[in-house]
Amino acid sequence: MLVQHFTTIDVDPETVHALGLREVERLRLEIEAVAAQAGFAGDVPGYRRFLSNDPQFVANSKDALRADIERLCKRIDKRIPAFFGRIPRATYGVESIPEAISAKVPGAYAQPNPPDGSAPGIIWVSGIPAKCPSYLHVPLALHEGWPGHLMHIALMQEAHTLPIFRRHGAVKYTAYVEGWALYCESLGVEMGMYETVHQHYGRLEMEQWRAVRLVVDTGIHWYGWSRETAIAYMEERLTLSRESIDSEVDRYASMPGQALAYQIGNLKMRELRQRAQQTLASRFRHRSFHETVMCAGAVSLPVLEDLVDDWLASEQSSDVGQS
Repeated sequence: MLVQHFTTIDVDPETVHALGLREVERLRLEIEAVAAQAGFAGDVPGYRRFLSNDPQFVANSKDALRADIERLCKRIDKRIPAFFGRIPRATYGVESIPEAISAKVPGAYAQPNPPDGSAPGIIWVSGIPAKCPSYLHVPLALHEGWPGHLMHIALMQEAHTLPIFRRHGAVKYTAYVEGWALYCESLGVEMGMYETVHQHYGRLEMEQWRAVRLVVDTGIHWYGWSRETAIAYMEERLTLSRESIDSEVDRYASMPGQALAYQIGNLKMRELRQRAQQTLASRFRHRSFHETVMCAGAVSLPVLEDLVDDWLASEQSSDVGQS
């Protein structure tokens, strides 16, 4: 079954759909609170119209947009050592997507560095600034760059003690790789990267987008939703343009199950993080936990859980030995 293939766990479409509905409702409440802080109490649609239409959120040019993302990435880099003990040798940069193809691709995406380290990783950002509004910059940079995809994949490539398929098999383990990158978006709160209420909304919008996928993908392929029903469901809950939503729905229709992996992987990362904090209490360290997760290599979520449990057992054993 494609649901199990992409999520790497034993789960059925009905369970995924119900999970999606709960996640969408959880995030709806968080978004309402942020909208109220922004001066739109009880009017989330009005807040979304403001974000979509106010020119303050759109860079003046593709070069200005690229420069904004470059500066943001350096701010993130400054905070990396406090949360990550192992850092890859590979570097990364930011480039503009050619305007001729920007309308047909996402607002930003990652191109990992080649395995031989002969070139940097690249965050590609849209040549159409309106496709990448500033309230989304922080979660996009965290997801696509460091500590998200570009840092994660570089570390896997440099883990020479792992078998080749775990160093270079990222695309086959969507839940693990995309779940980590989505976890990094929320980690940005602890890193102090979200400085405005609009940026906090951007983080929630990005997660709501992934939660909505749980409902829409299973709605289409299990419950027989029409294309129009799927589009209407997304339009009601996201600031994405109609053009982008049309493209997203067509993607889910043509690739059953793939879009489910993001939020399911993210929730597993958070579950493992919570387990580690509860088990280790004051002895919990971000750097050690993140190294365990990031350096696992391309794995299924059950294997990742086993690796984290082994690490926790080792940490507890070490504490006993020192007492």
